[in-house]
Amino acid sequence: MIICQLGDATEELRRVADDPRNLYLLGSMGMVIPVALGMALSTGKQVVAVEGDGGCLMNLGALTTVARYGPKRLSILVLDNGSYGSTGGQPSATSTGADLAAIGRASGLKESRQFDHAGSEDALVNWLGISGVRLAVARTRSSPPPSERSTPRILPVENTARLTAAIGRV
Repeated sequence: MIICQLGDATEELRRVADDPRNLYLLGSMGMVIPVALGMALSTGKQVVAVEGDGGCLMNLGALTTVARYGPKRLSILVLDNGSYGSTGGQPSATSTGADLAAIGRASGLKESRQFDHAGSEDALVNWLGISGVRLAVARTRSSPPPSERSTPRILPVENTARLTAAIGRV
């Protein structure tokens, strides 16, 4: 089960690996980690939260809550491009030195690591697959914001209904 943040990552995930168990949070910046925590605790299933640096920065308190509850089946992947890519490319605090992996450790997430060089993709995937709550921060390149965004092909109510059916909760 993948809970994904707004913007380009959601569109890319939907394009390459759409699955009824995925939840695409549209217009919910900063809420991926809290929603993923709730899903991990309530379903007992493996959950991967995919958040951007801007969304993570917007709701840093979620990291302390994750550390407090420590679900064994939650992996958090923060895609850190140093900007608010979905809202126009404004620089985020990570572009001037904020270290989300260190913030994760300070929040109580012992398994918090940054992946910031090309070729670390396999290590990142393997590390995220280890049992226990963990935070991976993957440094990515910033790309220019697209001039036109496609409208979501799935409405939020449809997204929720198919997820609910896929995890057996109606």
